Amino acid sequence: MASEAGQIFDNDNNRLWIDLHTCKTWYAEEVFETKVNEAYTYGLKTVEFIYGTPDRYEGSIEQCLTDRCASGHGLIEGHDKIHAGVVVKLRHNPSPAPRDENMCFSPIKPQHDNARWRNHSYHFPLYPLRMVFGSAMVAERLDVTPDLVLAIARDGFRGATLPDAERRTEWDPEWRKNLTTWHFTQRDVNTLEGMLSQLSEEYRRALADREPNAEELAAVIGSVRKVVPEEGIPRQAKSLLTRLRKQHTV
Repeated sequence: MASEAGQIFDNDNNRLWIDLHTCKTWYAEEVFETKVNEAYTYGLKTVEFIYGTPDRYEGSIEQCLTDRCASGHGLIEGHDKIHAGVVVKLRHNPSPAPRDENMCFSPIKPQHDNARWRNHSYHFPLYPLRMVFGSAMVAERLDVTPDLVLAIARDGFRGATLPDAERRTEWDPEWRKNLTTWHFTQRDVNTLEGMLSQLSEEYRRALADREPNAEELAAVIGSVRKVVPEEGIPRQAKSLLTRLRKQHTV
């Protein structure tokens, strides 16, 4: 299998790892500058660049990167050559950006991808400290249906949307094809949970004059967690309670 581009953030070793396979020399230099700046921004100590065949010739990636390291770059303290790559040592950043779920490294988009129609993970921004969930996991955590999660992600609810929800088409090496999935963050989970809590409270208020018992109230509110309710919640809540009571009297 041919090598491909990529990037990995190594938090334990305070390092960013970049693979420049399938990149042209001019683009490799662009990625070099971008990643050195991004790594310095977050106070990383080193960036390791892998460029493949370690042949130094006029116009090679090796020549480009090692010459750039030796040219007095303001953010670079030194560098070490390794097999088919170079480890760049960065100067100390006295005021680094916080390393939290918003920590982000820009995508890498080589010009020589073996199959350009594949959407590899490195084609997307990297948020290394952000937990990401699929729709099934969000549904399980909130005890709702995946259809409800996807409906709100797609269409929002009452003008509100899930802030980080992303529909992504990405290459799956196991299935060997692009698969489209939704990605959600903890902020999306919290937002959706808030929406459901608000709806549950509206159902309770709407049913107050019907004096439902705990079991009836739980059953009606449980319907909120199956489908996105339509407008007119008071009428809808009372209709659900009426149907429920009819079922119990049959």
